[in-house]
Amino acid sequence: MIQDAVTYPYTGDEWVKRVVIGTVLLFGSVLILPAVPLMGYIYRTIQAGARDDPEPPAWEDWGGLSVDGLKLLAGFVVALVVPMVLWVAMSFVVFGGTMLAASTGSSAGIVAGAGLALLFVFGSFGFLLAVFYVALAAVTNMVLRDSLGALFEFGRIGSLALSGDFFVGVLASMAVSFVLGLVAGLLSLVLVGLLLLFGVQVSQYYLIGRGAGKALDIPDSGGSESAGSATASDPY
Repeated sequence: MIQDAVTYPYTGDEWVKRVVIGTVLLFGSVLILPAVPLMGYIYRTIQAGARDDPEPPAWEDWGGLSVDGLKLLAGFVVALVVPMVLWVAMSFVVFGGTMLAASTGSSAGIVAGAGLALLFVFGSFGFLLAVFYVALAAVTNMVLRDSLGALFEFGRIGSLALSGDFFVGVLASMAVSFVLGLVAGLLSLVLVGLLLLFGVQVSQYYLIGRGAGKALDIPDSGGSESAGSATASDPY
């Protein structure tokens, strides 16, 4: 699966055009607007991975890509806003407790405050990892269902998050992102790596989609769909 993901962005006759457009949008994302169709492309890449399409999506239907990009952004905001608000609130509570314990001036108070702060740091790390993983499962489900309402299909999202296939897909995407990102960063010194950065993103989200496709038993396209027809219209 990882080998397929690494070569996936460069398959097909128009891979050069695909990568060049993606690279321009990636670096143009600092201007905000180019990031919208780029996120739409990620949306469709997840779908293409779930179907095991033979080629990545084509850069076409720019209006549709922009709409999909806005849906992806909205999905992440909705999936993350509640747990992040809870985490911030808890941070203030712990910070206040730490300051209160330390203000006693006693050794026991200082040790208790430091212990509370340390416990919160380690607990936060695990909490944030879990939050982002579940949020990714929720957003992936939304993408595959092509509906914002799918963010609240808690049973289906739970099944996806607990699936070994999805977990392996996410881990593989992280590994590919780290390794290829490091290679691209080193090669960027000679400009070649700049063209690889977009491919890293495509590989990463292809793996997430592929893991979700296996977890949810989504039928493969069987090569019947071209990259250009990988649209956001399949309600899995």
